[in-house]
Amino acid sequence: MTGRPAGTPATLAPVVNRGPLRRRHAAPAADPDRDTHPSKEPTDDRTTDTMDESQLITKYTGHHLDPAALIATREVTGVAAALAAAIGQAALRLDDAETELTRLTPSIIHSLTKVTTTITTEPGQPAPGLNPVGELQAHGPRFDTLIAVREERIQQLRALVQLWLQLPAPRTGPQHT
Repeated sequence: MTGRPAGTPATLAPVVNRGPLRRRHAAPAADPDRDTHPSKEPTDDRTTDTMDESQLITKYTGHHLDPAALIATREVTGVAAALAAAIGQAALRLDDAETELTRLTPSIIHSLTKVTTTITTEPGQPAPGLNPVGELQAHGPRFDTLIAVREERIQQLRALVQLWLQLPAPRTGPQHT
């Protein structure tokens, strides 16, 4: 026994609500040249609520979706439940891309500041050395890729919300027939 009505595919099984999104913010590192790869996360593991799922959806789609409706719909089966779960996952993946961009930005800023400092240093003053093969070679491509990934995830979220808005009402709670 799977807990699903007979004939309901496993892929449309209820999805457990994950609650509001939590964006991770690491404390600023002492060395801005540190490796910011996700597998090497800083040891400071503080989390703060900066944007919940409904705020993220509204920010990027212009539509306010009732969080209670999304949560309640995830707990039933069918297309609406699968769509509600997909919206939640899309918002979470978008939040992950933005979090990684936020983590990588200080390193990019440090590299740009180093170039500016070198160029504007007065004669006779020590100037920081620049990497002759490129200051942004380590983080620039990842930064650009993350920007593209973020945009792709925004477009996916928008498409899912448009599908949600086309569902017949009501979209909340279990449907009793």
